[in-house]
Amino acid sequence: MILITGHKGFIGQNLVERLLRVNYRIKDLVLIDLKESDVFKSLEAVNFQEIQKIIHLGAISDTTETDIKKMMNYNIVFTLELFKKAQIFNIPIIYASSASVYGNRSDYSCNPLNLYADSKMLIDTYVEQHISEYIQIVGLRFFNVYGNHEEHKKSQASPVTQFTKQAKEDGIIRVFEGSENFKRDFISVEDVLDCIALSENKKSGIYDVGTAYQTSFLDVAIIIAGRYNSKISEIEFPEKLKGKYQYNTLARNHFEKKFLTIEQWLNQSM
Repeated sequence: MILITGHKGFIGQNLVERLLRVNYRIKDLVLIDLKESDVFKSLEAVNFQEIQKIIHLGAISDTTETDIKKMMNYNIVFTLELFKKAQIFNIPIIYASSASVYGNRSDYSCNPLNLYADSKMLIDTYVEQHISEYIQIVGLRFFNVYGNHEEHKKSQASPVTQFTKQAKEDGIIRVFEGSENFKRDFISVEDVLDCIALSENKKSGIYDVGTAYQTSFLDVAIIIAGRYNSKISEIEFPEKLKGKYQYNTLARNHFEKKFLTIEQWLNQSM
């Protein structure tokens, strides 16, 4: 059996759907949602002797969250409890980290710009210090993931999803001023799922999950505007994001696979 946390989230929903399309049944999966009233009780109810693998995706992922207690409880305390179970029962574990730990550094040293990134960096630091204590522990630093099932994230959804929604609804895509200079490594959720599967054969460690290619926010808007015959309008950069925003992200190529471009993904998703 596979234990999956965050199965109602963006990546989690896509992962469960893929597993059910292949050779898994719903009874082969133990699912924990971090939005439940008491995730710690849910964890204690799991029979870990039946678990062959853990995929930990659940987290408070809002980069604008300021509730330290909430972030600590879900992203750190719960994660460490889950790690403890993996350690005791010798279960391989794959967990979601984030490229947000890099901030705007280009040398891949950690420079978190918000509370969410802080929480991910703290867990990664713990893993680096205790890595030999696990049969297998793999951290995946997801870059800028886009795809199906992220609509519920609203303002936290990828620009691919937000711009497509804007283009369809009113024909105007709104980008921040200077968006030609904001460059991200955008990766489809399908490619992320491929990397999760490939991680089963990785040695313990922390890996980047991105395409190793950058696209500016403006270029994303241009791609989508051309597809939906919409216009692009600049808006003022929000004050609340100043000093907490990643202007550039670019993954190291840690996975040997061919990644979808945004254009390819849009073609196949229509």
